Amino acid sequence: MPALRVLVVDDVDANRRLAQAMLRRFGHLSEVATSGLEAVEKAVAGHYDIVLMDIQMPGINGIEAARRIRERLGALPRIIAVTANDLPGDRERCRAAGMDTYVTKPIQLEALRAAIQQPVPGAERLIARSEEGAPVVAAPVAIDWRRIDSLKPFDADGSMVAGAIASFFNDAPGRIEAILATHAAGDAAGVAAASHALKGAAANIGAAHLETLSRVIESAANEGHLERAGEPIGSLAKALAEAREALAAGREAS
Repeated sequence: MPALRVLVVDDVDANRRLAQAMLRRFGHLSEVATSGLEAVEKAVAGHYDIVLMDIQMPGINGIEAARRIRERLGALPRIIAVTANDLPGDRERCRAAGMDTYVTKPIQLEALRAAIQQPVPGAERLIARSEEGAPVVAAPVAIDWRRIDSLKPFDADGSMVAGAIASFFNDAPGRIEAILATHAAGDAAGVAAASHALKGAAANIGAAHLETLSRVIESAANEGHLERAGEPIGSLAKALAEAREALAAGREAS
């Protein structure tokens, strides 16, 4: 496959880094946009073959950004949705907005490759998913090392994984503060948005316990039961510290 120009759209730095590293592995070129509005502006002004679009972002979300791109540009570029959920309603909304396929977070290398290699618009659409899917843990596990190991084959010098981990730990305290603040204010939508962002970022680096807590919080907030979110919210800071310690111990042991 010839090199493609890909616009990576995500409001989380660690997510953008991982996606770009995978695209480099495939031999493709990439640029980034950090919001839905920036994505529309860059897509219209540039000449991209593919837009890799995160669905849940502040302001103009990925669904609305995709709709605007389709209104301005028609069938091209191809748009691949990226979502932390895999719900029937999400699939239909993606299709209705003109997206061609989607992958689930944490993005797996072969799932992204399959989505990129999908036939051009107009062919039968598919749902690209990793066989493994998101990590599922029966008991609190600070780090799912399978996720870290899955990134190593396309990170020869270790800089991409190290950068993604550093970016995660730089952003995570602020995301936890946002969850605490919105929960204290009784803002269910705010809690859902903040926990969704933390969930996706945690999944990317294999912070399994933190991802699980974030998933529980997001679910409770989406259902309007903020009282059920209190206990897992109270565990976030400890889970973050445990993830940091586990990664540090893993580095020392390697």
